[in-house]
Amino acid sequence: MCPADALISEFESRHENFEDGWCLPWSENCQPEPIWKDPLVRKFENAQDTVFDEVAGQLLEHESFALQGIAIHLIAARPRTDFLHRVRDLLHSPSLQVRALVAKAIGTVQDPEGIETLLDTKDNEHAEVKKAVVDAFCATGDTRSIPLLARWVGRVGEDDELRRKACAALGSIGDVAAMPVLARVIEDDTVTSDVRSQAAIAVGRIGGAESLDLLRGCLLHGRPAVQASCLAAVATVKAHSLIPTVVEVSTTAAGTTETRQAAMRVLAELGGSGVFRPLSALAQDPDPMIRLTACSALGSLSDPRVPATIAPLLHDDDSNVQLAALRTYASVTGLSLDLPSGDGEAVDKKAIEAAVAKLGRQGEGAEGPS
Repeated sequence: MCPADALISEFESRHENFEDGWCLPWSENCQPEPIWKDPLVRKFENAQDTVFDEVAGQLLEHESFALQGIAIHLIAARPRTDFLHRVRDLLHSPSLQVRALVAKAIGTVQDPEGIETLLDTKDNEHAEVKKAVVDAFCATGDTRSIPLLARWVGRVGEDDELRRKACAALGSIGDVAAMPVLARVIEDDTVTSDVRSQAAIAVGRIGGAESLDLLRGCLLHGRPAVQASCLAAVATVKAHSLIPTVVEVSTTAAGTTETRQAAMRVLAELGGSGVFRPLSALAQDPDPMIRLTACSALGSLSDPRVPATIAPLLHDDDSNVQLAALRTYASVTGLSLDLPSGDGEAVDKKAIEAAVAKLGRQGEGAEGPS
């Protein structure tokens, strides 16, 4: 028996096992022993072109969705473009698993004819297939897909992961035509925070004056959930030009304590010379939660002024702030301290005072009230 016939025979004998243990290749981490690591699949994957082509041709014709799926995925991975017309025909397969793999394969090999077909994907297609279609458009960056992606992003009741992926794809394509639907999603309280955050990130990735104006307006005037989504976007896309706006969010009473804390963490993540001064000012805020967050944010900066800024908080009236200051001070100075664990009601106040006193005895503590 020739190598191709042997592989085909072995696949034939095991097709039910592959169906029972089936998972899509991008979900293989969900399976303890995914079929894509099976020795037979690996043998097929690494076969010489002549053997591979003969086996692939047979598997594409097989009635088993699993064997068809294995062939489609590996044809795209090699890639073997002579099979594209046959792969494309399987977009009409009754198996959603096969249709999903075909859509993904079209994006992987950037098949122009296949992309044309995907543009006609119906709204009532299975969500798993539509996710693969979104991945294909994201891979190709075809601006013709924007109306379809925008429709799925804004469609009430649509699968959340699909909406999130479609937002990400619109951000990757980077065309301002996507801005209206993304703006609506960011403002829509019925949309989950994950989808709204991804929409805001997409806006940031599209870039340009319109994008920055939208994020700036949402940061300054949006509801807390909207502000949170936009803050996540600023951090993700490293929008340094919005640092003054983030500073304003962190320092004004317009935001909730949680929003102000999130803004401070974004400032610390963005870094740069413009964030030390506002963070050091926030270390003196009346709200102990703000002071505590300021300690952590300042500790992430590589700035020689941090120890002197943190030092007064070693004597703060709030034990949690003291503990945060101790941890930050020890981190930025390299001092070894026996720091108490816990927080909130569990904070050991005596242990905190002992650690502060130890700093004083070492001559390392800051000037301040004891």
